[in-house]
Amino acid sequence: MNYFAGKAKYFLIIFLIIAIPLFAQQAQDVALVPLDNGILQTITSVDNTATALPATAFAGRKSMLIKNLDNVTVYLGSDTVTADTASTGGHPLIQYDAVSIDLGENTIIYGITASGSSNVSTLEVR
Repeated sequence: MNYFAGKAKYFLIIFLIIAIPLFAQQAQDVALVPLDNGILQTITSVDNTATALPATAFAGRKSMLIKNLDNVTVYLGSDTVTADTASTGGHPLIQYDAVSIDLGENTIIYGITASGSSNVSTLEVR
């Protein structure tokens, strides 16, 4: 008779006792820390020249909400943003559209229009 014939179930049990803790995910506590160190709202007029949103960043900023208040599309991007579909073309923000971005004070977002101007609201939180 084969020596291992009756031992397979014991091997499986021992394997599971060892393997399950190795592969099990440990639950971790996640602490949600509110951004409660200040807020700053600004309205900036954006035209067909790349304009910083806002003109001066809120010191210590952690997050920003940008909203287009007018019916002229605003394109968001870096200081080389353009209002078209070229490789430098920005992310379009149509009337009443908004975008929320987590970013520090050293990251500057620019807006530009193809023509005309649009008022853009920014809400910065630190």
